[in-house]
Amino acid sequence: MFTKSRLFCLLFIGLGFTLQAQQQKNWQVLFDFDEHQITAEGASLLAEVVGFIDEVECTAIDLQGHTDWIGSLAYNQALSTNRTRAVRDYLLDLGVPESLLQIAWFGEEKPQADNVSDKGRQLNRRVEVVVKYEPKQEVVQEIIEEEEEEKVELLPSTPVVEDLRLQLDAQNKAEFTYNCRGDIIIAAKEGAKIRIPEGMLVDCDQVGMLSVEVQELTSKKEIIKSKVSTYSGSTLLQSAGMILVDLKREGKKVNMNGCLEVIIPGPKVEGMRPYFTSYTADPERINWRKRKGKIRYDDRLQAHIIEICGEMTSSFGINADKPTKGKGKGYLVKVKNLKGQNPHLAVESASGAVTNLRMISKKEGRRHQVGYYTFPVIADESLTIIGDFDKTNILGISRNYQLGAEVLYRSASGKLRTKKVKRLRKRGDYHLIQDFPKLRFQKTS
Repeated sequence: MFTKSRLFCLLFIGLGFTLQAQQQKNWQVLFDFDEHQITAEGASLLAEVVGFIDEVECTAIDLQGHTDWIGSLAYNQALSTNRTRAVRDYLLDLGVPESLLQIAWFGEEKPQADNVSDKGRQLNRRVEVVVKYEPKQEVVQEIIEEEEEEKVELLPSTPVVEDLRLQLDAQNKAEFTYNCRGDIIIAAKEGAKIRIPEGMLVDCDQVGMLSVEVQELTSKKEIIKSKVSTYSGSTLLQSAGMILVDLKREGKKVNMNGCLEVIIPGPKVEGMRPYFTSYTADPERINWRKRKGKIRYDDRLQAHIIEICGEMTSSFGINADKPTKGKGKGYLVKVKNLKGQNPHLAVESASGAVTNLRMISKKEGRRHQVGYYTFPVIADESLTIIGDFDKTNILGISRNYQLGAEVLYRSASGKLRTKKVKRLRKRGDYHLIQDFPKLRFQKTS
C-alpha cells in the first residue's frame, strides 16, 4: 500500500467523462466436509479472481463463509470463520491488498441448496467471493512523472487457529500435548469421531501432556463381544452404537464443561435418544442415563451425530439408544444346562439395534444349572438371539461355543404366555416367558 505511488497525466476521450456505475462479479470456493483447507479447485478459482482484479478498478472484495448443517450451530460458526480466514490469507499471499478485503461468516444459517442430498450439502460448504469494481478508464498518454515509492510494512494477518486432530493408533490410543488453542478432534479407527471444543477443558492452562484411549463399540460384533451394559435403571435399551472415552492428564481425570460432539457410525434406528455415563471402569455395570442434548442421523455418513452439554469428567461414555417398553415388569428367559458356564446372550432387532442381556439369577441343581436372563419384548419386531461362551478344559485348551443356528423370537405372534417367578419377588415383578425357543450351543473351535 502506498501513500502516494504514481502521478499520472490522463487524457480521457471526449470533452468530459461520466462516473461509471459500480459492478460486481461472484465466485464460490467450495470445501471438503469438515475442512477449511483450500482445495486445488479452490486455488484455481482464487487465481482467477486475482487475474480479474488486475484488469479492473477494484473497490472491495467481500468474503462470506458458510457450512452445511452437520454439526452444532457453534461449531459451524467456527468452521465458517476458519474457511473465510483461509480464503483471505490465500488472497493476501497472492498480493491482494488487505484494505480491499472484508470478511463475514454465517455458519449454517444461509444455505443456498438443500442439506439433505450430498450435492446440496457440497454447495453449502462454501466461501462466496464478491468483487466490487469499476471498469478501468482508458489511458492515452503514458506516465510523464514518477515519484519514489514509499515503503510501508504490512502487519501480518491474524493467524488461523488450527484444530488439534488426533488419529488414534491400532489400539485406539494416543498421547499428545495441548496448548489450549483450537478444538481437539479425535478420530477412532472404525469411524467414530469426538470433538472437544476449545475452552471446554477446565483449568486448561494446567493440562499440558494428555493421553486418550477410546473403546469404539460401533458394530454389532463389538457391542456383543464387549458385553457392555445396555441398561438404564431397570429399562433395557436398544443400542445403535456407543463409545467410551478415557482422557487423562498424568493418569488423572480432567474436568470439562461445555458441549461435546460425537459421531457414532451405526444403523439408522428411529426414536434414538442420547444417553451418557461417567462410569467406564467396568462396562458390564454401566447404568446409562438420559442426558439433555441433540441427536440426528446423517444418511451420507451412516452415523448418529450427538451433542451433549454440561459438566462432566473426561472419562465418559455416549450411547445412541432407544428404550424398550414394559417398565415395572421384567420378562425373563430360562437357559438350561449351563454346565458351569455363563453364556453371553444378546438380541438384535429388525432395525439392527443390539441389546445385551444380563443374567440376574442362577439356580443350582444337582445335575444342571439354570440361568435367568432379562429379555426385551419389542412389539411388532422379530428379534435375532445371539449367544456364545468360552470353556477351558483340564488341559488348558479353550473352546468357543455358539448358538447352533440363527434363533428368532417373534414378539408379534400374539399375547405372551408368562409365569410369575415368585422366588425373585424381592428383586421386582419378573415373569418368565413360557414360549421362548430352546437354545442349544455348539462347539465352533
